[in-house]
Amino acid sequence: MIRSVHIFLHKTKHREHPGQTSFPDQSLDDSDDTSSYKSETHKNDGENSQGSDGELENQDEYGSNDNAISIFAEDKNPKPLYSLPLSNVPGKTITTFVLDYKPGAKSPPHRHGSSFVIAYVMSGEVRSKVNDGPVQVFKEGEMWTEQPGDHHAVAENASEEKPAKLLAVLIHDSNDTNIFVVD
Repeated sequence: MIRSVHIFLHKTKHREHPGQTSFPDQSLDDSDDTSSYKSETHKNDGENSQGSDGELENQDEYGSNDNAISIFAEDKNPKPLYSLPLSNVPGKTITTFVLDYKPGAKSPPHRHGSSFVIAYVMSGEVRSKVNDGPVQVFKEGEMWTEQPGDHHAVAENASEEKPAKLLAVLIHDSNDTNIFVVD
């Protein structure tokens, strides 16, 4: 289920997928105070098609219901937390999503069209592979970026026992209606 989240991240761990542009590393170490991380989570008003056990019905291996194409592991009709035009960058929009991955859940291979993507692991561990780079596991507090047109071949919960949550921030052409293109 997509949930709205107000989050203030003061420090992050950033790791690159090979071949990507490098950004300054603001790594946390054990001496860093993480009490400055704050988040509030609220349910969306949207409805989910759930069975009696709370599981989404008719899921395929990627968590899509009734063969709906979705890169999200839990929601067949994901809605962004917000999507706003960037007033200082004409023609660009910022759109954010929170992806909740149940244990073992995964998204199908996909691209993000014109989007520059920042992915931040809010909880748990997420396994990721971009382009021809290696499969990597990103832990809570770590992030990666994707360039426009990059192929996100693996995106999944790295745990078969614990859930994971990922914040995806996409900066894309305002007229781009295909910010998620499944292979």
